Amino acid sequence: MKEMKKGLSLIALTSFLFLGSHVSFAQSGLKKANKEYEQWAYAESIKIFERIDEKGYSSNEVLEKLGNSYYFNADYARAYKHYNRLFTEYDTIDFASELYFRYAQTLQHMELDNEAKNYFDLVVDKVGKETQIAKLRLNEAALKKQIQENSGRYENVEGSSINTPFSDYGSFVYNNTLYFTSNKEKRGFSKKIKT
Repeated sequence: MKEMKKGLSLIALTSFLFLGSHVSFAQSGLKKANKEYEQWAYAESIKIFERIDEKGYSSNEVLEKLGNSYYFNADYARAYKHYNRLFTEYDTIDFASELYFRYAQTLQHMELDNEAKNYFDLVVDKVGKETQIAKLRLNEAALKKQIQENSGRYENVEGSSINTPFSDYGSFVYNNTLYFTSNKEKRGFSKKIKT
């Protein structure tokens, strides 16, 4: 009997230590993932949130931030996966209108237009009929027609000969000086590190 109690105590202690280390991982991982997310480092936060989710420590916060992180990186298939789980597993939560809007746009990108319309309608119900999004949704057919009419106006748009093989961004003129941003290496006396 004494040996049995000793064995049960050992099993209980081992289980406690094992579970404690997993909970500790989830908490520290969540803290790091949230820090990356708050700094808009979505690619980094995705890696950590995905590990937390794979270990079974998912929550509405983890799913929402995973969905948002993929959404902000225009990876709508993966955003859909996490948003769909979020809205299925946590269907009793009244989320912010922005989240419904992101999910509706994600559904639209996934060509699930009927579902997208339902979520856009939820957004309008939450924010009111006098908002800009509500007015756009009411005139959606006209907006789609205008987009269709304006599509295909340009053919064979290619890079200009002044473009570099690097990423070049928009330019502007200020005090008769042209300013632009590029990740092209600067030649000359000094080299500036671009961050």
